[in-house]
Amino acid sequence: MSKERQAEILASQLAKKLKLEAQFKPSLYKFFDQIGRDVNAVWIATRSIPSLNSFQPELVSLLRTQYRRIAKVFDYELRTEIRHCKLHLELKKEDNIDRDVVDYINEHSVTQAGFILGTTERDLQGIAAMAITQSYVDNVTIDNAVVGEAIKLEFDARAANRVDTIAMTETQVAAERIKFIESMAIVRELSANENQVAVRTMIKTWNTILDEKTRHSHVLADRQEQKLQSPYTVQGELLMMPGDTSLGASLSNIINCRCCSITSFEGDLAPIMSNEHIIYRFD
Repeated sequence: MSKERQAEILASQLAKKLKLEAQFKPSLYKFFDQIGRDVNAVWIATRSIPSLNSFQPELVSLLRTQYRRIAKVFDYELRTEIRHCKLHLELKKEDNIDRDVVDYINEHSVTQAGFILGTTERDLQGIAAMAITQSYVDNVTIDNAVVGEAIKLEFDARAANRVDTIAMTETQVAAERIKFIESMAIVRELSANENQVAVRTMIKTWNTILDEKTRHSHVLADRQEQKLQSPYTVQGELLMMPGDTSLGASLSNIINCRCCSITSFEGDLAPIMSNEHIIYRFD
């Protein structure tokens, strides 16, 4: 696949991710506003930060809704691109999401909800400690209502950055993972189709948004090429795709990442006729 075509795909996918993030943010703002209100009420009554476990089902639901939106956009990206190469792949119906994608959505939503709520609860504990310390510094009586309001105000002030980070990261990670799952599904489909012969392998290329915000290690990773089932090496860590931590990559390597993995074939497709069937060469 040419550099020009990859640049077009990178720009197109970034635009889609930004739109999906914007769709996700209002529900996240509402969710964190409710947490702030509930924490304030509990602090006034008990002078403690409550466990956020009760918010788990709602956050899982919000994440699953977002992941399904992402799947409807990105589950078809590669299939459409491969069809442009004249390989005969079925186009799926709009709501026909792969079973592997559904499994990923169900499992990842639970994992991420637990992680987000855990970090939020620790953040609230820190805010509470800061509010109490400030009361001592100001030499004022530690009133539950006053401290509770201080906790909520600080939590609300941090909400915008929190929502931005969650919306960006969850959209990026899910989009790149769903694209990878779809790539694997296409490999299986092509392998099972006796009328199509792939004599070269599917590959993937790391594409980086090259702007002033891009971390240096991701600039260095731009245009790195690997076989589909082999990991990239970025910042000295292994990632199957941007946003991947399954092989031990650190959060510093994925947070606020805008990179994109683009799957293609080695060489250009050159269809030739052989008897009654079309055979596809890669040369």
